[in-house]
Amino acid sequence: MKKQKQFAIAIVAILLLSVLTAMPVMAGSGDESNSTLTDDRGQTPYVPPPLTTLSYPPVATLPVCEELQTYLDCVSTKKGDIVFVFDTTGSMYDEIDEMKNISKDFADGLASAGIDFRLGLTEFRDFPVTCDGTACGDPGDFAYKVYNGGVLTSSSSVFKSWIGGLSASGGADLPESTLAALTHTVKDQKWRGGDASKIVILISDAPPHPDGHCCNQEGNKFSGVISALTRNGITAYVVGPDDASMKKIASATGGKFYLIRAGVTLKPILEEITGVIRCSFSIVGDEIACEDNKLEVCVQLRGKDNVLIPYRAGYTKAWMYVRCPDGTSHRYDLKYDNKTKAYCATVDPVCEGEPGVVGVTVYGKVCEWSAVERFEVTCGIRKVFFSTEEDFVTFGPEPPDGNPIISDGDLLCSDCTVFARNRELLAAFQTEIDLGLDAADVIDMERRLVAFSTELDDPQGWFTAGDLLATNGAVIPNIALLAKFDIPKADLGLDAVHFIGDKEKIIAFLEYATVTGDLWWENPDRLATMLEEYDIDIWFSTEGTAPTPEAPLFLDGDLLSARTGTIIARNALLLPPSVPAGIPRRGVDFGLDAVTADRGGNRERIRFSTEILYDGEPYFTDGDVLRIGNGVVCTNEDLIRCFEPKTNFLGLDALSVPVKEVCKPSIEVEKKVLDPIEQAWVEQITAHVDDTVTFQCKIHNDGTCCPLYDIKVTDILPESLKYANNAMVNGKQREPDEINDKELMWFFEGPLNPCETITIKFNARVVKCGEDINVQRVKAVCEKTGEVVYDEDRATVVVPCVERKPDLVIPDIAGIGVVGEPLNIFYTIKNQGNTVAGSSYTGLWIGGKYIKKDYVGPLAPGAAINLKPFNYTWDCTAGEKAEIKVCADIADQVAESNEANNCKAETWTCTLKKPDLVITKVWYEYTGPKFLEDTTIYYTIKNQGKGTVGASKTYMKWYPGGKLILADDVPSLSAGQTSTQSFAPYTFSETGFDINICADGNRKIAETNEANNCKRYYTLG
Repeated sequence: MKKQKQFAIAIVAILLLSVLTAMPVMAGSGDESNSTLTDDRGQTPYVPPPLTTLSYPPVATLPVCEELQTYLDCVSTKKGDIVFVFDTTGSMYDEIDEMKNISKDFADGLASAGIDFRLGLTEFRDFPVTCDGTACGDPGDFAYKVYNGGVLTSSSSVFKSWIGGLSASGGADLPESTLAALTHTVKDQKWRGGDASKIVILISDAPPHPDGHCCNQEGNKFSGVISALTRNGITAYVVGPDDASMKKIASATGGKFYLIRAGVTLKPILEEITGVIRCSFSIVGDEIACEDNKLEVCVQLRGKDNVLIPYRAGYTKAWMYVRCPDGTSHRYDLKYDNKTKAYCATVDPVCEGEPGVVGVTVYGKVCEWSAVERFEVTCGIRKVFFSTEEDFVTFGPEPPDGNPIISDGDLLCSDCTVFARNRELLAAFQTEIDLGLDAADVIDMERRLVAFSTELDDPQGWFTAGDLLATNGAVIPNIALLAKFDIPKADLGLDAVHFIGDKEKIIAFLEYATVTGDLWWENPDRLATMLEEYDIDIWFSTEGTAPTPEAPLFLDGDLLSARTGTIIARNALLLPPSVPAGIPRRGVDFGLDAVTADRGGNRERIRFSTEILYDGEPYFTDGDVLRIGNGVVCTNEDLIRCFEPKTNFLGLDALSVPVKEVCKPSIEVEKKVLDPIEQAWVEQITAHVDDTVTFQCKIHNDGTCCPLYDIKVTDILPESLKYANNAMVNGKQREPDEINDKELMWFFEGPLNPCETITIKFNARVVKCGEDINVQRVKAVCEKTGEVVYDEDRATVVVPCVERKPDLVIPDIAGIGVVGEPLNIFYTIKNQGNTVAGSSYTGLWIGGKYIKKDYVGPLAPGAAINLKPFNYTWDCTAGEKAEIKVCADIADQVAESNEANNCKAETWTCTLKKPDLVITKVWYEYTGPKFLEDTTIYYTIKNQGKGTVGASKTYMKWYPGGKLILADDVPSLSAGQTSTQSFAPYTFSETGFDINICADGNRKIAETNEANNCKRYYTLG
């Protein structure tokens, strides 16, 4: 049965390029073949305007980059999809205001550069909730807003109208819903495919909510966002705060990070991005393969006319992101191989040996230019057989019969072939009509033996859509499959099927089934008996719930056993706990449309698809292949991509994935040493003679199949350490056998089962100086294969051979001299030596005169006391300057390794506190019947200075010219205080106005900054 599905426009794209700084644009192209580009959506072909010379600064400022630039393609027409992800919380007023002024210029600049562009917008603030005592956002906030339903526009006027509607508001806490906004930008924006580059421009003055924070209402994780961006070949440019996560979004995707409000406005940044799309190079990967679970990647960087770009250390590089079947993503750097002139990497095993489709996104960089290319390989399995829920035309490899039309009744293979047309599956039944394909299990590929079910009944009446068929002519009625279940006899349909048991026994059973005639109809219970005799089982799902939806024994989303009449896995068990699967407890039956596993009946090997999608966490569609209890193995887009359909979703009705059983014994040892300061297990610490250090060793069976026996653990102590007893094994005391004073040994008979761990902890005493390594070795035997496994790890203890002394320094002094106020001079004192500093006194001098001393207690190595006060009043006059000096250990009570670095001196100036008036916001309202008639101008004024300001006047003046329009009285404002004011109503021309709102308009207030009083404001009629 086919349930309703959602379709999405294909997002299969290769990012053409992304250069980090702007490039000059060539003034014309002699290549007439690129003068008209075919639009892949069937619209009017795009005809680029004549290329014009733009005044972007050149990127190649180094000789090596000037050379490499000559290899790039800076002539041919480019495509670019650019989506702005814009933070519109209250603090973003200036950026929004500037973007309104330059948005159309930016779009027109893209067109002038000959770029076939599409623009999109995702606006975000924060989730309007309060959790754990934190107000994430204001009540009117929103986590994200994708404009125009995600349809990008080529109209500069439309884009300007989107930007023009933005306003700054809300954003209660500092972090914002950045991760959710980026996730929906990737998922919901309608990116073009083909050779259109995908660019995100993220603009925000706040970092994202950290992983696990309750304000992350959709449960987005930073690593998941990076995976989504890189998987889709998106380059991100980030204008943001000095935050590690914001910088990584740019660096991980080959983009660039700009520090917000660091003296650079948005205009030059956007001009730079306009220039970057002009020059490009390609990533060519002819040698990307995965055999068993060993992924080998080699790519070359090629420029115009496919010329190889030469390697230059430090200036050309490549890296890749590998997306595993379980949805996780991992980064690997590619190393340059001088023999092959390629950038290569080997990952063995890839994705921890999980079979499936592996996505590889390769990023390349040449000086400041970058490019991205996406590839797919199938690892760990030879074939994946499946059918779609809809017919389609393949634009990939031509099927052997020459017919590009693929039916939803055809059985397809992941190697881009049609394994069997529907008529071939039904050949034994002499049926020429396409009856669809609802379930399939490829029993033997060479013999072309397939068990399956159809979507329609046989017109000749030989079988129904609920019966189990085989290509050898066997028919097992639906009522026989359900005979062991205590329900009324009925045909409930057949949505998924998978045989369990030895392959030869399954083949023998299906041969037997071809000669049974009406046996199954006359005696349905006979099927379970025969399954027991052949020692096999049939796992399946139905299309209906039984016996009734109101009182179900099982759901159509449950996996059933024909042999035992039991439920192998309920729908709630198949899907993760976060998905509301299962009736009645969790609320929804997601259905079971396809299933496969190994032949051994291991539930953990179950892979399946549902009949409906889930738009939560984890997100999946009814066409994705899922792992039992743990999310997506591969998406429907991954499965069908090589057939190159004109959509990225076709559903999934049948699935057969042979899972190869590989017994691979292995053991892993992890050796760590305890950092006593951080209280964390690390690979290296510094210790001193007579210290006691603690080691931890974890021995883990990370193999795939067999328990380990005869486990011998040997610890080799270095010359600087001596065993100090107190050994613990899995939390219980157990001393080792001391082979000699430097070699310890523990022996365990076993078994140590797969995924189990032995943890050993012990102490050692430092007896001499030096840098020494503690080695842990482990050896064990897999009795199943007879194979001996071995591993070792090490931890380092560095013991400096130096005299141990403290060293007191004053890293910082703080305070300010203000007339008539106490000068609380604060200082920081730190012991940067390697042993404890005893008690001491710190002294204060002002203008060369000794003032007072301050007691300081003992300080451990590395310890510091921050902002310790002297509590002294400096009776100074305005403008007076004096040297402020603070010295540690003024009585020389502490013998230090350096006696010459105890003091810090600075020259301070005694000041008066002054106010500083600024206009932070301006807006208007009009009440008259005509536009701008009886308009009230509102504004916010703030005293951002240190001193209180008395009553003042604010002027509203024409711009330019400065002629006074109105004045407004402002009350006294203390330091940091803000006030919202308004002028008397005034009627402006309907064509608009351009004014300056100026604090302290009559210049009566003495301020720290007299040049920042005015804010320009204008509107057009």
